[in-house]
Amino acid sequence: LHKLPSCSVREMVHSCTRMRGLWDPIKFLKCCHGSFVRYYSIKQRTFAVASHHNKDLPDYYDTSVQRYANLEIDRLTITRLLSAGTNLNPEKLIVMAQHVQREMAIRLARRLMDMQTLPYIVVANPHIRKVYDLYDRAFHTLISFPKVTNMKLEAEFLVVVKGLVQEGIQVVEFLARGMHEARRKIPHVSHGPGLDANQFLADMIMSRISRRVICEQYIALHDDIPGHVGIICTQLSPAEVLQRVVPEAALHCQRTFGVVPEVIVEGGRGVTCSNIATHVEYIAFEVLKNAMRAVVERHRPADTLGPASDFAGL
Repeated sequence: LHKLPSCSVREMVHSCTRMRGLWDPIKFLKCCHGSFVRYYSIKQRTFAVASHHNKDLPDYYDTSVQRYANLEIDRLTITRLLSAGTNLNPEKLIVMAQHVQREMAIRLARRLMDMQTLPYIVVANPHIRKVYDLYDRAFHTLISFPKVTNMKLEAEFLVVVKGLVQEGIQVVEFLARGMHEARRKIPHVSHGPGLDANQFLADMIMSRISRRVICEQYIALHDDIPGHVGIICTQLSPAEVLQRVVPEAALHCQRTFGVVPEVIVEGGRGVTCSNIATHVEYIAFEVLKNAMRAVVERHRPADTLGPASDFAGL
């Protein structure tokens, strides 16, 4: 009896009660057999129905992410972007759309794989989860979009790419807040065998920069901007870029140290290059900010501060 399910035991007890204390072994065995058959026939039907429905359910682990993550990415350079964006025609735009679709899917898949291997305390953070959901949605949007083979699909794909760029604006903020909170929760999380927090953030941010360049270049090629090929300025002056970031760097130095050294830009006024202006401006700001700090820390005891170094050759 101990091997029979509890519902069968209850039925047998009720049957014995109805027999008013008269013990009939034949009736008792028939009762056991009937309860056993009813119980296991119901279990078999339930299992059969569940198995039928499970055939229609997707696998918990999405193999498409791993499949794309294993593909090789196409390394980008300014020269290649300039070449691809010059003398545009419908055929070139279609090829570029196909390239964007493939490269974005691969790069997103690699970041999804990175997040899938994070320690639970990190991936459970709501900010990290937001990033994962954004990347997962973007990845499946790209792989579910049909291959661009004509200008109608190219126009539709352009709208999709613009939407993905807008959705990803807050990714860096989410990442920073999420990792900061995870480190406070478990101080050793950045040093454990399962996670190198600094490397993880570096990979995430570098990948994001490359994806934004791919998308923004593709979007900007649809606009005719004088002196530009997409987002690349073909006559960029490093000296002028440096001069533009001086006020911002000086304000930062003033707030931090209370003083601002003189900035002297010498030479290189006629030098130009082809590059992404926002990237060069960010680099110039960081270099100039560090130069100002070095000057202040070195000459702070003195009455006067020396000038920051010459960065015209940046």
